[in-house]
Amino acid sequence: MQINRLMSGSEENQCRIWKNYIGTTDADIYNTDVSSENAGVDTLELTGDDSSPIISDNYSDASQSIISEAKARRFLWNEIDKMSVLMNAYSRSEVTETDVKNCMYSEFYNIKYFYDNADYFKNHECKTDQQILGSVYERMQKYNAVFMAQTCMLEGDKLAEMYGFGDNKRNVYYDSYYYNRCQETRRLLRETADEIAEQFGIKSPDYDDVERNSPLVVDGGLDFNSCWNHQAVNRSMCILSPDWSIKPGDRFTFFYNSYVSILTDNLNPLGSQKGICIIGYSGNTWTIGVPFNNSTSPGTLADNFNVKELLLRTGAAIDATLLAYLDNFNVHTRAFSFEKEMSGNMFTL
Repeated sequence: MQINRLMSGSEENQCRIWKNYIGTTDADIYNTDVSSENAGVDTLELTGDDSSPIISDNYSDASQSIISEAKARRFLWNEIDKMSVLMNAYSRSEVTETDVKNCMYSEFYNIKYFYDNADYFKNHECKTDQQILGSVYERMQKYNAVFMAQTCMLEGDKLAEMYGFGDNKRNVYYDSYYYNRCQETRRLLRETADEIAEQFGIKSPDYDDVERNSPLVVDGGLDFNSCWNHQAVNRSMCILSPDWSIKPGDRFTFFYNSYVSILTDNLNPLGSQKGICIIGYSGNTWTIGVPFNNSTSPGTLADNFNVKELLLRTGAAIDATLLAYLDNFNVHTRAFSFEKEMSGNMFTL
């Protein structure tokens, strides 16, 4: 962001502030003497979001306003980073529920009192305590969903190496343990936010509304299943049903790996892909070959399969609850995934 003093005609005492995507350091923000007549060369460069000019009648006021805004952005970014680091560690069981509660209390206090600082926000509209609490919940629940899904997927990478498939990220792994932990943490965050609201005499946020209308949806929503699906699709391996409200059964695990067969005689390059599903449920395990090529896996060749239909082909007696859940999983070749990507429809069948 750049502040240029205009020296022509009636605009002599105005400032034009241009956002020009040039980053700053803490020294740039905190040590710039904008009250001095010779501050820099009448310019101040700060990070901006677009190229629209902002007009101010007073150069000093405009400068102070932009510095306050930059300080706020830097402060809020640092607080967001703290929440991200904490929730990532919690997904890996490196910190406790108490740490999560303390983080929510701390972030609410920090942001609340930052917004109460008149030096920064006398010319800005400040958020209410309820809005601040809703924002803290939104961020922590988002990181809860993202990192639980990510840790689950990384657990699958370890299994792939154990099964002898190597560390090639051509696999996905779903475990109801991480789904349930995500749900339990969601309840913990809501209960903690309710405690904070009661302590400060404010109304609790509408949590369902916060999640439903959150803009933080680039990598999935604020729930485990949509975040897991986003990561699975990015691995070009699997698509989960778009009904994110589905719940896994007791002790449910699903592992899928796609690999290249070394027996490629009479097969085209795409036909050399092979797949395997390993499904666990209530102490039972099923291993199913996926017939992408003319391997020993039974069934018509294809490049996309519904996992429920694959399991039914085995002829085994399968629990109806498990079948209903597996109906939400589809596995495919990378070629199929690339075709979906080219069509602009990666995340649904």
